[in-house]
Amino acid sequence: MQRLMRRRASRTVLLSNMVEAEEVDEALHHEIQEECSKWGRVERLVIYNESQNEDDDPAHANVKIFVQFAEPDEAIAAAGALNGRYFGGRTVRAALYDQDLFDHGDLSG
Repeated sequence: MQRLMRRRASRTVLLSNMVEAEEVDEALHHEIQEECSKWGRVERLVIYNESQNEDDDPAHANVKIFVQFAEPDEAIAAAGALNGRYFGGRTVRAALYDQDLFDHGDLSG
């Protein structure tokens, strides 16, 4: 029972409210990678445009940015430093993301 309740420490940070869908480009990917590397080794970076339904305008999709670090301590440090920070006039929300969901490609959380 205790084994079922034990969760792996997350190495993944979810950044939200950072950009609009039309602002996503290769330069943004590079900028986020570079900034996040201040807290550790970035192993993977995923920029995900989440539409609420199929009728939504893609330009107004909810953009989620997932940054996976090499170690949980790096993710914790990055989330603490980035949460509440301003980027392009917006207040960034940063939180640890469930590692099992991320590893299985579930970016809906």
